Amino acid sequence: MPAHTEIAQGEATFEGHIGVINSLEGPGVRVLNAEVGWVDPDNRIVYTKIGAVQYDYLFIGTGMVFADWEIPGLAKAPNYSIYYGKTALAYYDATERLKKGTIVIGIPQAPYKCGPAPFETASMTYERLKKKGADFKIIILDANQRPAPGPDTRRKIFLDFINKTNGVIEYHSSEYVKSVDPVNKTLESTKGEVYKWDILMIIGPTHAPDWLIATGLAKRFVDVDRRTFRHVKYDDIFAAGDAQGFTNYGYAVGSGQVAAESLARALGYEVKDPTRVISNENYNNLYEGSYVHIKLRVPVGGQEEGVAELVQGNTYKSVRLGWIKGTVSIYPTRF
Repeated sequence: MPAHTEIAQGEATFEGHIGVINSLEGPGVRVLNAEVGWVDPDNRIVYTKIGAVQYDYLFIGTGMVFADWEIPGLAKAPNYSIYYGKTALAYYDATERLKKGTIVIGIPQAPYKCGPAPFETASMTYERLKKKGADFKIIILDANQRPAPGPDTRRKIFLDFINKTNGVIEYHSSEYVKSVDPVNKTLESTKGEVYKWDILMIIGPTHAPDWLIATGLAKRFVDVDRRTFRHVKYDDIFAAGDAQGFTNYGYAVGSGQVAAESLARALGYEVKDPTRVISNENYNNLYEGSYVHIKLRVPVGGQEEGVAELVQGNTYKSVRLGWIKGTVSIYPTRF
């Protein structure tokens, strides 16, 4: 995701961040490049546009979709979302041409892809346009109660940055886009406010792909047990990343790590140095949530002792210290 924020600022190329799907092939791995349209979980069949595939275990890593169509008028307006390659490039071109005007950034209710991305975009755009001498304003409408760049210390960095812009960046929490008027270039917010815009970067409401919801595997997102990322109804289905609504500050790799370990166990393999999953009752100061996943990366007086020390400590300080030292990876999740 950071690549998209860089592309939207002209600091990276789209081509430089494209992978080759076939490179995933290897011993025992076959890659089928086809769009999925339906899953029959009872009969273990995935239907694609080029045929059906039978499975023993299914791993879902589709990501989430942005439902721009749920906001009246948005589909008819030029919306330069940084989450797609072409529109990220278009955002850069549009802002480069801007000599005077207003940029509106809309952030939906979490979860959405890469929480810090829209805030990075606002900050980086401010710095770039300021150097160009443009006369501009950036308005951020955030459906959430507070910014998403991580723990409070990181949120403070962003909020302090906003204050230093002397009103050029406006941040409105608990407010989102209700409708867009593409003709008059205005939008109405969920608080009834009307904003003029010259450039839009609206992140649409998020959910799992429609076909996952239609199959019953997802409500808004795929229903998994966050301790294992195994589906709550089908024990042969796993999901990780944005498809299951990774709602707290963290990375898709965290849920992928735990899901991979769960799948390996289901296949009968022993997992060496497994990720420890503990109740979050004593870690509320670290992250809000129900579970904290701890992965020991560097032995601390022996791997078992290191993990035991962190778990038995039951304090924000002990886990935080281990995180800073690089001895643990913390993958927070919540229901």
